[in-house]
Amino acid sequence: MTSSAELKWIREVIKRVVAFLPREDWIVIGWVVAIKTLLVVIGVKSYPMLWDKYAPTPNRWFALWDQWDFGYYQKIAEFGYEAKDGSLAFYPLFPWLLRLVAYISGSYLAAGLIVSGIASVAAAVLLRRLVQLDYDSGVALRSVWFFLIFPTGYFLHVGYSESLFLALAFGSVLAARVDRWRLAALLAAFCWLTRATGAVLVPTLGVEAAQKYFTNRRWNPRWLWIALVTSGFAVYLLLNWRVTVDASAFFANAKGIVRANVCIALGWHLENGPSALPNAQ
Repeated sequence: MTSSAELKWIREVIKRVVAFLPREDWIVIGWVVAIKTLLVVIGVKSYPMLWDKYAPTPNRWFALWDQWDFGYYQKIAEFGYEAKDGSLAFYPLFPWLLRLVAYISGSYLAAGLIVSGIASVAAAVLLRRLVQLDYDSGVALRSVWFFLIFPTGYFLHVGYSESLFLALAFGSVLAARVDRWRLAALLAAFCWLTRATGAVLVPTLGVEAAQKYFTNRRWNPRWLWIALVTSGFAVYLLLNWRVTVDASAFFANAKGIVRANVCIALGWHLENGPSALPNAQ
C-alpha cells in the first residue's frame, strides 16, 4: 500500500506541475486532449462504414491515422529522400523529428502522433498567449477554442506537419512581440524548414519590426536577426541539391503531388476503388 509520505510526495509533485503553467494554459491543454480523444472515438466508430470491416484492436485504431501524406513522411524518416519518388515536395523538419522519436518509441506511426500531439498542445498554448498580449483572457480562450474546432483543425491531431508548423509560427510571432528577436528568427527558420508557407514569416517579422520602429522612432540592431529566417529554406535547397544535384528539384516534385491531388479531388480514383488511396487500410 502507498504510505502517507508517498502520497504527500505525489501531491507535491502534482502541485508543482500545475503551478508550472497558468490556469488558462491548462484549460486549452484540456481542450486539445478532449478533442483528440473524441476524434479517436469517431474514427473507430466510423471505420466499419468506410472500409466495411471493424477495427478490433488498439493497433488498428491508431492505424486509422496512417493515411495520405503520412506515408511520405514515414518513408522520408525511415529511408531518406529520393530523386524521383515525389518525396522532395515535403520539407524535412517533421520527418527528421519522426525519425528521432521513432528511435525511442519503436513506431513511426506512434512517433507521428507524438510529435503532432505535442506540437498541437504547444500551438494552442502559444496562440492563447499571443492573443492575450492585446486582449483579455476571455477573448484569448475563445480564439483558441474556435481555432481548435474549425473543421480543418482535424489536421492538428494526425501525423502531419500542420501542428508543428503552427506551433513554430505562433512561437516566432510571440517572441517578436516581446522583443526576443533571435528566438523569433530561429523559430521562423525552423518553421520554413517545416512547410513552404513558412516564407510568410519573413514579411511578418519585418512588419512587426517596422511597427516598433515607427512607434518608438528607434533602430534596434536585433532586427537583423530576421535574415536568419532564410536559413530554413537554404537548408531545404541544399537538401534538394544533395539528392538531385538541382536545388530547384522540389518544383517538379510539387507539381506531381498537386496533379495527383487534383485527380483525387475530381473523383478519378473511383475507377479503382478505395484501394487507390495512398496507404488505404
